[in-house]
Amino acid sequence: MARPWALVSFGLWALASLLGLRMLVAAVRDAGRPAHGFVSHYAASRLMLEGAPVARFYDDDWFSVEVARFEPTVYDLHGANLPTMGLTLLPLALLPYHAARLVWTVASFGAVVALVLWVGKTAGVTGVAWPALYTLIFLFQPLRENLLHGQMYVLVLALWVLAWQGFRTNRPGLLGASLGALLITKTAGLMLWPLLLAQRRWNALVWGAGVAIGVAAVSYPRIGTQAWMAYFHSAAALPSQPMLSLTAYQSLTSLARHLFLYHPAANPVPLADWAPLAHVVAPVLVFGSLAVSLVVAARRRTSDLVFAAFVLLSLMCSPVSLDYHYTSALLPIALLLAAVQGSRWSTSGQLLVLGSLLIAADLPYRSPKITPGLLAVFAYPKLYGAVLLWALALWLPLASSRPRLGAAMPAVGPSGRLTS
Repeated sequence: MARPWALVSFGLWALASLLGLRMLVAAVRDAGRPAHGFVSHYAASRLMLEGAPVARFYDDDWFSVEVARFEPTVYDLHGANLPTMGLTLLPLALLPYHAARLVWTVASFGAVVALVLWVGKTAGVTGVAWPALYTLIFLFQPLRENLLHGQMYVLVLALWVLAWQGFRTNRPGLLGASLGALLITKTAGLMLWPLLLAQRRWNALVWGAGVAIGVAAVSYPRIGTQAWMAYFHSAAALPSQPMLSLTAYQSLTSLARHLFLYHPAANPVPLADWAPLAHVVAPVLVFGSLAVSLVVAARRRTSDLVFAAFVLLSLMCSPVSLDYHYTSALLPIALLLAAVQGSRWSTSGQLLVLGSLLIAADLPYRSPKITPGLLAVFAYPKLYGAVLLWALALWLPLASSRPRLGAAMPAVGPSGRLTS
């Protein structure tokens, strides 16, 4: 059996190399083309350097004019992003726009390759699982979309990886500081804070709050009270936005609203116009999945897969999870692969492949052909992939004490890795 698997590994490495080169060439080419995403982040940072009032970032008409200085054909907004978001690209804002975007794109690509290598080696990925993982990465539609638009979610992935390192090695400073940075830059990782509370990781909570509050305090003289007030007003208005019903948002909230909340423009053909049900189902799904996650987390305190489950939970429960947000799913996919690689054709392995492909595939879930009525249940592939992987990540740490998913399912050790 060694020779066939060696041939498979060689073939997958060759395929991964070609796909990686194709992705890099496409990303470099697209960095010179107009696109929304990076331009709004760059504009915010550049305007901060120029001394513009941060409160005006929330004036859509004013900010879109500033964006047009760098991409005249692109309309983009600051939206409900934190006023501190502009701090993230301050060094790149010293460069001309197109040079900054190219540097950011190439750095993002290199960072993903390095981050997955680090995670895989730490988690124990071996053998043919390596080229399989990189083949998936270079086919990963969320990553491709992230690079196309120069989005920030490779940086978010890096902070997730640092938080995971702190979680698994019981380093509260690293865990808390990473989560604090996620919170104060992209309001990401919110589901990890209940986990820290449930597991009584008080030092990590202090570190996280300290970093978030510290960044806000240090930047306050430049940002000011009006900017924070404008942000809170924008964030408070976000949950009522009709756009959250669009299938572009692959989240539990979007699914519930798309099925049951009518809107003449955003959702003209729901399954049923039951607005109260939509507003009940969404929080029930969110808090129900959080409760289940916390029950498992209480029993497996430092499992890699518990952390993976909470990363996926953050994607499922965030009402604004677009395709490029799912770049963060590469961390739980790598951790799950490390756990099931010794039982390739078990039910757990098959579920991992299915969940990963649902997230990775470039499926037409925005198509008007599948968004009306009951057909809309087919318009949430990335959400379903995340839910499937979340359930698998919660199940595997308990597999040694519960009925197995399949006959080939091995036992799971304390770290979340399969032991036989």
